[in-house]
Amino acid sequence: MESFLTDKKADRNSEGGNKMESFVSRRYGVEKIYPTTKLLFALVLCAATFLLPFKGAGYYIFLINIGLAVMSNKFKSYVALAGKTLVPIIMLMFIFQLFVVSGTHELFGFGPFRATQESLTSAIVFSSNIAGIASSIMLFFQLTPTRSLIKAMENANIPKTAIFVINSTLLLVPEASKLSKTIMEAQQSRGVETEGSLLMRIKSFVPMISPLVLSTISNNEEKVLTLESRGFSCSNKRTVLFPLKKNKRDRLLNWASVFIFVGLIIWRVLLWK
Repeated sequence: MESFLTDKKADRNSEGGNKMESFVSRRYGVEKIYPTTKLLFALVLCAATFLLPFKGAGYYIFLINIGLAVMSNKFKSYVALAGKTLVPIIMLMFIFQLFVVSGTHELFGFGPFRATQESLTSAIVFSSNIAGIASSIMLFFQLTPTRSLIKAMENANIPKTAIFVINSTLLLVPEASKLSKTIMEAQQSRGVETEGSLLMRIKSFVPMISPLVLSTISNNEEKVLTLESRGFSCSNKRTVLFPLKKNKRDRLLNWASVFIFVGLIIWRVLLWK
């Protein structure tokens, strides 16, 4: 009877372990590629923005990043983030360069503003460079969760203090955004007007600054205490629940990134000649 209960308990544990493994394989499918492998490929895409021998190369890099986001099941979040942040910046820089840079071949104009052939070329090059670099870095952070990036830095033997600073910096904006929403809802429950005209929103933003700053400082202190309770300063080797290691695929992708980078340099040098 005792052996039967022991076998049944072992079967339950095995079944639970299999469920956990299947959950991890589904939930962390994007994380199977090592963070430094994705970072190297992102840097190659950034370099390709300057090495490709035609104007507006950064826009093509942007389209490539969108395709990679589709392949990684990150299309909606990537496009939404790019539409809110990157696209307005690209448009603003394009318009700024179009009417600020002077030239001799005028295309059109209104009032004191004149667009020339030289300014159009400058606007395309400058805005496409921003598009290529920013979209590549944005995709890297979309495909690389913070926990994987921190684990990769631990594997690289980076000092723990530096890891803590980088981790806090990466999490500062998302945590501050969530905290500001909570504070705003609390202000609304107290009868403070937070919606309406621009002047009304500015007035409602002022009383939110103080609790936001104090709560951020308090959260950082709590993080320090939590890390110390988990043995942050301990020099012994830790046991990791989900180990992050490089495999054969990562090595192949690293070599592919290097070959692409060298090929782009050779192509550009041959065109210069």
